[in-house]
Amino acid sequence: MEFWGLEVQPGKTVKVNPGENKYLHLSQASLGEIKDKGNDRVPIFVKFDNRKLVLGTLSAGNCAQIQYDLLFEKEFELSHGSKNTSIYFVGYKTEAQGDYDFMSDEVDSQSESDEEDIQVVQNVNGKSEVKDEEPKLSGGKPNAQKSDATVNKPKPKIEDPKEDEKQKTNEDTDDDDDDDDESEEDESGDDEVGQRLDAGALFVLKSKGSWMHCGYHLTTSIVAPALLSLPFALASLGWAPGVACLVVGAVVTFYSYNLLSLVLDHYAQLGRRQLRFRDMAHDILGPGWGRFYVGPIQFLVCFGAVVGQVLLGGQSMKTIYLIARPGGTMKLHEFVIVFGAFMLVLAQIPSFHSLRHINLVSLLLCLSYSACAAAGSIHAGTNAPQRDYSLPGNGQDRLFGALNAIAIIATTYGNGIIPEIQATVAPPVTGKMFKGLCLCYAVVVATFFSVAISGYWAFGNRAHGYVLANFDLEDGTTLVPKWFLAMTTSLTLLQLAAVGVVYLQPTNEVLEGLFADPRKDQYSARNVTPRLIFRSLSIVVATLLAAMLPFFGDINAVIGAYGFLPLDFAVPSVFYNLTFKPSKRGVVFWLNTAIAVISSMLALLGSISAVRQVALDAKTYKLFANV
Repeated sequence: MEFWGLEVQPGKTVKVNPGENKYLHLSQASLGEIKDKGNDRVPIFVKFDNRKLVLGTLSAGNCAQIQYDLLFEKEFELSHGSKNTSIYFVGYKTEAQGDYDFMSDEVDSQSESDEEDIQVVQNVNGKSEVKDEEPKLSGGKPNAQKSDATVNKPKPKIEDPKEDEKQKTNEDTDDDDDDDDESEEDESGDDEVGQRLDAGALFVLKSKGSWMHCGYHLTTSIVAPALLSLPFALASLGWAPGVACLVVGAVVTFYSYNLLSLVLDHYAQLGRRQLRFRDMAHDILGPGWGRFYVGPIQFLVCFGAVVGQVLLGGQSMKTIYLIARPGGTMKLHEFVIVFGAFMLVLAQIPSFHSLRHINLVSLLLCLSYSACAAAGSIHAGTNAPQRDYSLPGNGQDRLFGALNAIAIIATTYGNGIIPEIQATVAPPVTGKMFKGLCLCYAVVVATFFSVAISGYWAFGNRAHGYVLANFDLEDGTTLVPKWFLAMTTSLTLLQLAAVGVVYLQPTNEVLEGLFADPRKDQYSARNVTPRLIFRSLSIVVATLLAAMLPFFGDINAVIGAYGFLPLDFAVPSVFYNLTFKPSKRGVVFWLNTAIAVISSMLALLGSISAVRQVALDAKTYKLFANV
């Protein structure tokens, strides 16, 4: 027996060769001197036969060392996730003498015991799990298999989780099902420790995309036709406060989305890649937060966005129809049904990643109609009536108007599906989301500010909730050529479909998780049938709500204020502080805390303002109204 020890410095990967005709027994891993206790969770990795596994996670406060009984007979690599602390490994080497001679002394000394051999098996979250049969305590000594000295003892080994699951599956299914399972796991972009995914994550959130695809998804989810309401928001705030809110909204949301991305990167490096917002809340805040707050709020926000897109799509189609036929008699709900039928087809696109080409077209569409809206506002501004930039109403109306405007700006910058978008990125994910955000916010700056400033300049406090409505006067004339207005509305209409299908993905993921079978092929009859039924049913419900409640925009404002502000402003800061534990003496901790507190207060006030607006408009509400 020969003692063995090794230091693995921060950021280094060390290859270990047991030597010719020798076995290396890894017995312990320990933390070195801690210089910065701000991030004390250190994952330990071993790479063996081109498989990288997590051996465990060290923590200065809870687990400074881990005991092992691992045997290696071939070269392997050791590394860890600490940036400032060395990890020390110790063990011993023995001569390779047959199948059991290297352990003969241990077998002889424990031949009278009744303990079973223990194997270290990697479970789904990267932690070690002990599996045994009829375990008996032995005073802290390693367990041995009950036998006499002539019985061979199996070698301790690290089992690959995918192979372990495959062996279990063989007991209940045939070989064809095993092949399907393995191919589906590869397609889903499983992390390196073999995380087992449900059908929702496996089929809808496939991890195959690049950072550019991520940028397309982000742009479609943020730069949507809702930006055409920004001149109305500025009309309730005025020039200086309005532009300031636009700048602050851009900076804070970019910062918050990057915080979420850093947290997701961190957990991916630990071997527990999180694919959904509710998964993050479950791991960081606790199961109750994921199940009863973040999950339901995200679902309401996203499905509410789908209903809103269907309603706006119907209104856009009606606008184009009235431009072509000023005396037309078709009703709004008829156009909503037509647009809903189009959405029903798009809803069958199987995965989020499959939308990458559609979302590239969506990016080009938002640049196009934003440029048209800004150009149309500048053209109309030269012919519009005298402009008034004063704030309308009395003090109370101005206060609630300002709160409503802040909620509009926050909702326009809102996303709510950052984890699901990052889930579409192929591993390794580190840094890709930041590049996607840079692409997205280049488009955000070009579109949001041009539309908001030009629209408010042209129409002042008379800016409508949808700036294109200012181009169409009450006497039937238009401030821009009718063909130009029809073209701009058509570009908006096309992007509405892309935005709607993007925000449908969390609903699709939930439905797939409930009704699909991850052991079957994604395109098997077993999975295609429920997918077709329940996705179609979700669009039918959204279309029915949009047609029946043409005032759904007021309801959506309540959902947006209560949902987008917390999810996109407060929650990312809380997640970052709880995950990385920045020093309370530093700027980052207090900046994140301030963002969380202020955005929570604004969410409460914005919700009150939105509810008040619903109460004021309730007398005009009518089911299936032709507005």
